[in-house]
Amino acid sequence: MLFGISAPRKTKIMAKSGSDWIEIADVAKPHGVRGELRVRSFSPDSDLIAAKRVVRVRLKSGEEATHTITTARLAPGDAWLVRLDRVEDRDAADKLRGAIFLVQRSEFAPLEEGEFYFCDLEGAEVLLDERPFGKVKSVKEYPSVNVLLVDPIEGGGAWEVPITDAFVTDLDADKGLVRLHNVDGCVRE
Repeated sequence: MLFGISAPRKTKIMAKSGSDWIEIADVAKPHGVRGELRVRSFSPDSDLIAAKRVVRVRLKSGEEATHTITTARLAPGDAWLVRLDRVEDRDAADKLRGAIFLVQRSEFAPLEEGEFYFCDLEGAEVLLDERPFGKVKSVKEYPSVNVLLVDPIEGGGAWEVPITDAFVTDLDADKGLVRLHNVDGCVRE
């Protein structure tokens, strides 16, 4: 692949939340009766959950609270079993079902030259043949290819543009710029 990409997230791709707090996982369900949570990491390769760190937990209602991960261990099926401070029983854990875990962007591992995290592309300007085309909404990970979801400036559904040489000329996360040379055959949502 042309692009050196470190991907800390799946479909939601560590979405930016208007600050330096980045979404990294969601709570699937409680596990057991002692407040443990079954958590799905948005990037199976990431160890952000494994480190006992401070996380922001965003409920479906939008309310947020800061917690510390007290224990985390891998579970079958690309999930983690996690305990948070102040979550002592199954009832408290069940209230977190569907919540999102966020960590500060500064917690991410340093990158090598030319690498970037998918969340760093969100909001990037997209040019098609050097003309304004849209903005990167997010990045989706499929088993065979990663795709940019691009909101076009003319409106309508987002374009799914594979991150391959056939479509992408250049990705510059630092400058917030993506250059495309082709969208023929790309799917619109």
